[in-house]
Amino acid sequence: IKPFIFLPYAEYDAEKYRGERVNDKLFFLGSGLGDYRKTIKIIDDKGYLISNETLGHTQYLEELSKQKVALSHYLDLHKIVDGFTHPGEFCYRDIEYMSLGIPFIRIEFRDCTHDPFIPNKHYIPILREKAYLTYEKYGDEGLADLYIEKYNEVINETDYLEYISKNQIEWYDRNIKSPNAEKLTFNLLKLNEWL
Repeated sequence: IKPFIFLPYAEYDAEKYRGERVNDKLFFLGSGLGDYRKTIKIIDDKGYLISNETLGHTQYLEELSKQKVALSHYLDLHKIVDGFTHPGEFCYRDIEYMSLGIPFIRIEFRDCTHDPFIPNKHYIPILREKAYLTYEKYGDEGLADLYIEKYNEVINETDYLEYISKNQIEWYDRNIKSPNAEKLTFNLLKLNEWL
């Protein structure tokens, strides 16, 4: 078992999949399209997603490794009750993207980690307030348009995407890659004080 990774960790070698980025379309795989991920369904219907078919772990990593930009959308905004009552926003998908250095677009994080994800450094942000106001006024369609607008803004910005990718890989290697993750866990829990 490995924190932050859905994929079978014993078989997961992120460095093997840190390759050349050739696919321009947005990448997203996950369930709930048309149910609780209506925004993603709209983006897919508009022809911006490369695919949404189910893939095995190896196929998923091989496909993901080719992407210039991915999409992270944990859940639609109708699930957000207020600034303090929501089901969370952090997804394993974000870590999988970061492990391979795949820049991803997402609504600005408000959850935090001890080593924070920084907008325009570790991911491509859509400002949270703009997302909420757009959703309030135009619903899932408006939110989908925000993602598409951001995608069109960055897809050809090679230096920016490479900067994000480099920072993601550094973050992942520092926090999740073994043996750093184990050392970090030991230190954060202050296990040396238990002895």
